[in-house]
Amino acid sequence: RDRKFMLALTNTVFYAFTTAPISIAIGLLFAFMLNEMGNLKVKKVVQTASYLPHFISWVLVYTIAQYMLGEQSGLVNEFLKKIEEDGTWEQLWQISLGDRTGIETAPEAPAIGE
Repeated sequence: RDRKFMLALTNTVFYAFTTAPISIAIGLLFAFMLNEMGNLKVKKVVQTASYLPHFISWVLVYTIAQYMLGEQSGLVNEFLKKIEEDGTWEQLWQISLGDRTGIETAPEAPAIGE
């Protein structure tokens, strides 16, 4: 057990004092070089290309959430509207919760986008 602890401690110390400062130094060097770049168009393209990976995943998550939960055309709301229109809300209530709770009638269907 002590060997594993010492190995973990050694790796942590090595990372803290070598890898992290080297990564910071490379990042600062890149930033200084980019700041001194004369061509503004190239500078903007390089900035965009280097920052894009930090934000693209959040944009993708937002887009998927908007597609699924959108008020006007989201898949979840379309599904719930379809259930309400077909009168299957009562059937779903009976199948899923009615039998378990002992409540005979379903509550009013939720109001969905008007």
